[in-house]
Amino acid sequence: MERVNVYLPTHKALRAVMFDVIAWVGRTDFGDDAEAGTTIVALRRVLNFLKDHAEHEERWIHSQLKERFADEMRELDEEHEVLHARMQELARMTNRLWSLQGDRRQAVADELHTELNLFLGDFLHHLHREETETNALLWQHFTDAELVKLQGDLLSSISPVRFAEWMQIMLPSMNTRERAFLVGGMKQAVPQPMFEGFTNLAEQVLGEQAWTAVQERLLS
Repeated sequence: MERVNVYLPTHKALRAVMFDVIAWVGRTDFGDDAEAGTTIVALRRVLNFLKDHAEHEERWIHSQLKERFADEMRELDEEHEVLHARMQELARMTNRLWSLQGDRRQAVADELHTELNLFLGDFLHHLHREETETNALLWQHFTDAELVKLQGDLLSSISPVRFAEWMQIMLPSMNTRERAFLVGGMKQAVPQPMFEGFTNLAEQVLGEQAWTAVQERLLS
């Protein structure tokens, strides 16, 4: 029987947008103001997703684990602190690009591209640890019903506008089976009005064909 994986939807989405934005930064001509501006906005958007994720994870998942497994979570907490500091530096470098022009802006952008790649390497390793070591603690000590409720509480805490933005990166990053599993969990965990809003949004984000495939998977 498939277990509830509270990390999977968000982590898949973050991997996808990080890969995309790093490629975007790499191909941008930062000497072109319009092109540079579009890329900077996209990069800020991704960094805000990373910030949101860290806050959600700490509030809804890791805070509960630290109550029971302080020793096991200590090293992961230290990784969070290091990654958070690096995210803040990436944000500072991104903001600095606005004040630069021409060759100087391109030089800082090239440096930022390098730092983004180095950050991503360490971030991917961190995500893997959470999906294996930390998730094993969740599966050992929480029932699926408790995990569904935890996931539902987390999603319900997000404002409707921000929730829609998250779904726009999460749903396309998942396969049909995973989307159906998420929809089934949402139906159990959130109020009916929110679930109806979620399904309407999911249909818009995925399109008719992909959404039909999710519904068929739910019925199978």
